[in-house]
Amino acid sequence: MLSFRTLAAFLSTAGFFSNNAHAQAPAARTPPPKMQEVAVRGEGSATRLRHSAEAVSVIDTKRAHRESADLGEVMARQQGIVVRREGGLGSTAQFSLNGFQGEQVRFFIDGVPAGYTGLPPGIADIPIAFVERVEVYRGVVPGRFGADALGGAVNLVTETRPGTRTAASYQVGSFGTYRATATGQYYDPASGLFARANGFYDRAKNDYPVDVQVAEEGRSVPATVHRFHDAYRAYGAGLEAGVLDRSWAKRLSLRIYGMDAAKDLQSNFIMFIPYGEVRSAESALGAIVRYQSPAMDVGSTKVVLSTTSGYNHRAIDFVDRSPWFYDWFGHRVGLSGPGRGETGRPATDQTIGQHTVFERLGIDWILSPAATVRAFAAPTWVSRSGEQKLPLAPGALDPLSGTRSLFTWINGLEAEVNLFDRRLQNIAFVKNYHIHTSSEELVDRFVTHEYTDLSFGAGDAARFRIAHGLFAKASYEHATRLPGPVELFGDGVLIEQNRRLVPETSDNINAGFLVETAPTPAGTLRAEANGFLRYADHLITPIQNDIAYDFQNVYAARSVGIEGSAGYRSPRDYVSLDGSFTYQDFRNTSKEGAFQRTEGDRIPNVPWAYGSVTARIRMPDVLTPRDEISLGWTTRYVHSFYRAWEGQGDKSSKDHIESQLLHSAALTYLVRVPSTFTASLEAYNLTDAHAYDNFGVQKPGRAFFFKGTFEHDWGNSP
Repeated sequence: MLSFRTLAAFLSTAGFFSNNAHAQAPAARTPPPKMQEVAVRGEGSATRLRHSAEAVSVIDTKRAHRESADLGEVMARQQGIVVRREGGLGSTAQFSLNGFQGEQVRFFIDGVPAGYTGLPPGIADIPIAFVERVEVYRGVVPGRFGADALGGAVNLVTETRPGTRTAASYQVGSFGTYRATATGQYYDPASGLFARANGFYDRAKNDYPVDVQVAEEGRSVPATVHRFHDAYRAYGAGLEAGVLDRSWAKRLSLRIYGMDAAKDLQSNFIMFIPYGEVRSAESALGAIVRYQSPAMDVGSTKVVLSTTSGYNHRAIDFVDRSPWFYDWFGHRVGLSGPGRGETGRPATDQTIGQHTVFERLGIDWILSPAATVRAFAAPTWVSRSGEQKLPLAPGALDPLSGTRSLFTWINGLEAEVNLFDRRLQNIAFVKNYHIHTSSEELVDRFVTHEYTDLSFGAGDAARFRIAHGLFAKASYEHATRLPGPVELFGDGVLIEQNRRLVPETSDNINAGFLVETAPTPAGTLRAEANGFLRYADHLITPIQNDIAYDFQNVYAARSVGIEGSAGYRSPRDYVSLDGSFTYQDFRNTSKEGAFQRTEGDRIPNVPWAYGSVTARIRMPDVLTPRDEISLGWTTRYVHSFYRAWEGQGDKSSKDHIESQLLHSAALTYLVRVPSTFTASLEAYNLTDAHAYDNFGVQKPGRAFFFKGTFEHDWGNSP
């Protein structure tokens, strides 16, 4: 097996380590791994991926397409994952994996950074109908991804096979929620031509009841009111066309897309001060070009070249210019003062524009059926500036008009070997991270601040097949995560800039077992257990006040924990049971700096114990020979956790987020005639429990949804 020193020397000789100090871009994410898997792994099947050396879990979303549960809910049922929301559809959702959250976990869609694909800005709001499976990489991200993730990565796979198919869905439910999707694709095996199109439309009032304090006769009293300024609307479409399986191209395609979303803001972060006119909006336009070569003979090896290039323009609007204060009944109750908005900050009506150009280049050398070497280069450039639309003082400069840019270049090399009739698989990799930022800040005039950093990382993942269906896995990575444009420059809404951020690093270790039994007359069993350890330095963490927040380096932290999942399937899937659990101990280990006084405390505002159970009964051939009825039940539990550092103040009176136990049920009818039609009725939070993912921010109570879907496969698959 190649040593890390040999790999690094090869990379340096090949010119993949670049010291090019241009300006601008967010953390590079991936060369198109899915295209590489098509060439090297035979379409990257979910089973083969689960059985690989990689620290990965695979979530099949086929059943979820036919139910109302969104992508955030489906992922939150998995071990190690928490999806925290501030409300209903379109509200801010924070994804956490083994304690790492936000930009520390990178998201991709078919190997492209999720923010550059034209889908809704919130990961939980991406239409699940577009996603065929979810790949969750825990702590150790394979080098071929070209990613600088600290805590792991999530890849949403939207396409696993060519063919001609159409599908549509429509959902309606509580709190004025409406969701619609449509997808279609065409494939001509004779010419190799294919085309794919998808579109979505989401709308919600989010007017669910909440318990608040209101003023009455000069005193504060409890009351139950309906949220009145929390509406969300989003729509978008994408079109892709190209060719497959030609002698000169395994794949060549162009995708263009557009998206627009708008969201009202109901209150401050702790739901104490209501807003009546604050709102934000976001739009995106872009294009992505993909190319993958067929396997080419070069001497005794085969070489596969893959590249993904793209451009994305994103615009973020934020309006807070009303001089009025509102109460929880939607009434104007006073003036905020000259030049002030509802949030208490200076009135604003601003737009932030961001341009992104990215490239993901990968080369696979298939040395033999048992050995492959992959190299990648992943540069990304981002530039943003803004405009304050409200009148400025005569002669004053607009501070938003300064240009802020970010350039990252991530390179590396990965070697995979399979030994002993593929019982042993090992994947070793090295990475190089380069970042350069440039920021124009207004003092009396614009002053440019620049920052450059160069660092390295390495990792290894091994898997041994002990017996049929029994696997042992272990993996390690010294990871670096470069701060992104939102963390450095803010989001133009409620995230403030902090250009002093430095890259965060972590040593990540995983070790565990996977068991999958062969089918028996009693059914099949699956179980997975994993232990993990993370040592992070310069950890970037959101620090929040009641109005806004920014990101800061917390210097050092350690996360250690265990997680597991298990599942049972009866013959013919009459009964299925799935469960997961996670316990993690995520603590500050800083011995110097601003966070020294909280050394040993749990990292605040992070859940540390949670789990879920899902049971399902399926009854086929109820009314016709090709139909079925299924009834599913899911229970999720999250243990209580503190909002701030646990060692400061009296624990008996500290702000904390209460434990929550939530139940949901789904009744689904499916019939094939030969098109597939489904109708699903679902209920969430059946007990109408008061639920809070974030301190003071009440989530929706009991809610009901109906979803209908249509699917038809026209064939033409190769």
